[in-house]
Amino acid sequence: MSNMSVLIANDIPGPAGGMVGRNRKGRESIALGPLAVPIYWLSLFDSTHLVTFEEKDEDGMILTIPSLLADIDDGRRLLWERSQILSEWFPEFQPTWRRFARRIDRLKSRYIKVDVLELWDLAAAVEQDFESDLRRGVRWFESQDSDDFERLLGLANINSYDPETRTFQSVGEDVPRAFHLRGYAYTNSAWDDKADT
Repeated sequence: MSNMSVLIANDIPGPAGGMVGRNRKGRESIALGPLAVPIYWLSLFDSTHLVTFEEKDEDGMILTIPSLLADIDDGRRLLWERSQILSEWFPEFQPTWRRFARRIDRLKSRYIKVDVLELWDLAAAVEQDFESDLRRGVRWFESQDSDDFERLLGLANINSYDPETRTFQSVGEDVPRAFHLRGYAYTNSAWDDKADT
């Protein structure tokens, strides 16, 4: 496992996790989120879009795994409705948001999804309730609750957000800060992965 989330668009009904709900050739992958679920991805969903699916592990135990799933039109609508709040809380990243929104607007698929199987599995290994974190992170866009905001930041792997300046530090020299908002493009044509804002 590579411990990442994947933003996916396709015409396959149902949640995504591993190879469940995905084209086996991977053509529908939009972006990758190593050790994170980027914030702009989460802005595509509300709490009604948190779904689960069941899968057997190698011991035959049935696991209930969370995923995010929305009709692409719902995802686009939420992204645009939330543009103002994203601008308020992450003001220096407007160029990043515009590139991300352009990519989402060009999608022709019926569904938008986030595969969080690997991150869920990583959290389960340390008995962390990843599904609760995911629910609360998505809920922040409506609740504006400070605890939900902390979950949102945690999902995006942002550890140093400053509410006064409304910015944050990079987690490392090789990780642009914009990654925490949009992830890494699956194809080079979506955006510049090295761009910091």
